[in-house]
Amino acid sequence: MKNSILILISVLILSTGLVSNEAFGQQYVTNGLISYWTFDKSEINGEILKDVFGKNDATIKGAPQTVKGKIDEALAFDGVKDLVEVPINEDLSREGSDAMTVEAWLNVELPAYGVICGRDYWIFHWTTEKVLPAGMQFYVGVGGWKQVQSKTTVKDGWHHWAGVYDGKELKIYLDGVKDSSMALSGKIAGTGDGHAKFLSFGKDYHTTVNATRWNKVIIDEVRIYKRGLSDDEIMQNFKVKSNTLAVDTAGKVVSTWANIK
Repeated sequence: MKNSILILISVLILSTGLVSNEAFGQQYVTNGLISYWTFDKSEINGEILKDVFGKNDATIKGAPQTVKGKIDEALAFDGVKDLVEVPINEDLSREGSDAMTVEAWLNVELPAYGVICGRDYWIFHWTTEKVLPAGMQFYVGVGGWKQVQSKTTVKDGWHHWAGVYDGKELKIYLDGVKDSSMALSGKIAGTGDGHAKFLSFGKDYHTTVNATRWNKVIIDEVRIYKRGLSDDEIMQNFKVKSNTLAVDTAGKVVSTWANIK
């Protein structure tokens, strides 16, 4: 009986849209979220890495290994043959828009190139290739490539990197804090520089010139948004400790749920 009541309440809560990012503890931002890949073992089926929020499932190539991540599991790329790719579309490329955010937890090793690559529209690219520490560069195709580079570098361990373009500024955040920025406005467009028709993780995917640009890196919790997240929202995502959305109970259902339990 108790289980039946719990199931009924769950269905009612979900059907009325009471799922949000402000529930029990810190939750990730969902406003404007296009796609989210957790890299958790539970979200991998054979060669398919599920997009747990949108419809852009990815394909795993090579043999990246499931390892302990920043949140649950992550994928470790060998820097030789491992990558994950997603067929690119206007949502992911952000073509014709003047806003986007890309963020991930990354643990860098060498070699290091374009680690999250939306060529030829945008790229999340390490500042180094063969020597650590490394910073991050965020490129967008606004009147040709425009790029902002982090002031800070890292050499090991998990770090949360975010690239934000809001139509006014191009920005990089490190571990929840804005690290560098530059003024920029205009629509995102293809630059003609190696468009490979895929969003890729773990390789600077250029079918010709950059054919050997692989990354040895561990990647976790990649999210892409259709808008530029604010300083507070980037910090919110940095502080998240779970990749599961909780239920927004608005006070009333909290006590009911607790009483039933």
